[in-house]
Amino acid sequence: VMDDKKYSAPAAKKVMEILEVMACGNKNYTVTELSQLLSVSSNSVFRIMKELELKNYVVKNHSDSRDSMSPRYFLFLFSK
Repeated sequence: VMDDKKYSAPAAKKVMEILEVMACGNKNYTVTELSQLLSVSSNSVFRIMKELELKNYVVKNHSDSRDSMSPRYFLFLFSK
């Protein structure tokens, strides 16, 4: 039996939780909304979202500060 805590990766878990909420929610989210939904600090969500934006997995709408899934995310999922 593997010790789950020994091999845990909290940052990776947060990224996956954010992507799952965004993919299933069928809407755009602010950092604050994601933070509240996932009980994760706004600072952590902000930093994760910036990285996802830099890698083109999410797109920021600068007029309302909401993030949405980018086509790249879905292309990655279905290209396998």
